[in-house]
Amino acid sequence: MTPEILELYRGAAGTQLEGRAPSVTCTISPALPFVLLDPEKTHSTDTQKKNGDIVCSGIIESARAALEAGVKVGLGTDSSCPFVTQYDMWREVAYFAKYVGVSNAFALHTATQVNAELLGLGGETGTIECGKAADILVTRENPLDDLCALREPTYVMCRGDLVRKLKVKRIPEVDAELDAIMAMPAEALAEELARDGVA
Repeated sequence: MTPEILELYRGAAGTQLEGRAPSVTCTISPALPFVLLDPEKTHSTDTQKKNGDIVCSGIIESARAALEAGVKVGLGTDSSCPFVTQYDMWREVAYFAKYVGVSNAFALHTATQVNAELLGLGGETGTIECGKAADILVTRENPLDDLCALREPTYVMCRGDLVRKLKVKRIPEVDAELDAIMAMPAEALAEELARDGVA
């Protein structure tokens, strides 16, 4: 992300976005499998693999640059893409911490409060406060210690309604591939991008 683009995002005087609050949405989940999985598994050509490398690197670098420049960054998954499931927002939160280099606390803050604010819902949800929707995810382990704790919530409360028996229809084959990525050290991504000439 160039300094000129960052100025646009900051809504600098005289730009199209003057007076607005633009943001960057970090969506690592759709691109990461195309970088770290065997192209045979992703059914991608050499060109598609290279494009995946460029996109993944660009997403991560844009998020870092935006954060450094004070531009708000939200999180999303783009769940219509291959290897992105409807139940894996937790992975995006973990990827944000792992690859962008933020703390677990900041990743959780971004996924909750910042996302709510960016969607114009900050007055209703995003934090646990009196008068807001009681939207709470309860986990056995502390996600501040390990964001993978978000994978298996014990309970979910949505607008004050407690759901005790969570039923998630998982895709085991996809989960296995994504779990392999999750187990890789962060350096594996940098090494793969460098090997492919994208760094």
